[in-house]
Amino acid sequence: MQSFRQSEIPSSPRFRVQFPVATEVIISLSSLPLVSLLAVGYIVADGLVELGQASEELFRGDRLPSLPLMK
Repeated sequence: MQSFRQSEIPSSPRFRVQFPVATEVIISLSSLPLVSLLAVGYIVADGLVELGQASEELFRGDRLPSLPLMK
């Protein structure tokens, strides 16, 4: 009879995964694409905001010529 403190499933031995390249090298190589992606995202977002502001100015009507009224 098993005690309630003992697990029914035997614990498997833990295996350590050995990478051919050190983890620090993988992290350092992946940081440049991540920072580049963030910079490009910031530039694209800023461009979209500028495009939205330009379209608001276009449709606002300040730059439309005034039309002569018929009397």
